[in-house]
Amino acid sequence: MGLYLNGLGGPFEGMGDCPILSGIFTDKGLRRAEEYISEKGFKTKHSVMFTPQVEPPFGTPKRGTYASIAFEPSAEWKQLSEAEQGRQLVQTRLDLRREGEETGEMMAFSFWPDTIMIKEVGDPLAIGEYLQLDREEIHARRILAQAGRTPTTPSTCTPATPSSSKACAP
Repeated sequence: MGLYLNGLGGPFEGMGDCPILSGIFTDKGLRRAEEYISEKGFKTKHSVMFTPQVEPPFGTPKRGTYASIAFEPSAEWKQLSEAEQGRQLVQTRLDLRREGEETGEMMAFSFWPDTIMIKEVGDPLAIGEYLQLDREEIHARRILAQAGRTPTTPSTCTPATPSSSKACAP
């Protein structure tokens, strides 16, 4: 299940220019992510973290801390063009994702202003209850939910062409 939250309110209200790191982290991964982003000139402004204290629903792996952390950009950052800011935000998220894949200490889902991403495996209603998504800290004017599996890995075959009947399987 994936949730995209945008038009944030509550504690994130008025932080529209602050990129928000969303993901799942071990304690070590959380420290590393904050260190990496602070090296780029950002300062932590607000965070919402949740570490489940109960067993996850059937089919959902037990993980660490689910975090959404807003970072205040530096004065230099604010002087960059919108396109360059976007490029650097995406690159930062990709760097954190790559490090997480190597270490297993973090899964960085997004690093973008006014946006929180939550991803988890399992039944959407059970996941919502497990992560206590009805908490006061979570407010959004726009919520997009996706349930089910969308292939995210490349297929191992060539797509079918008019001259081929071979079909791809994810």
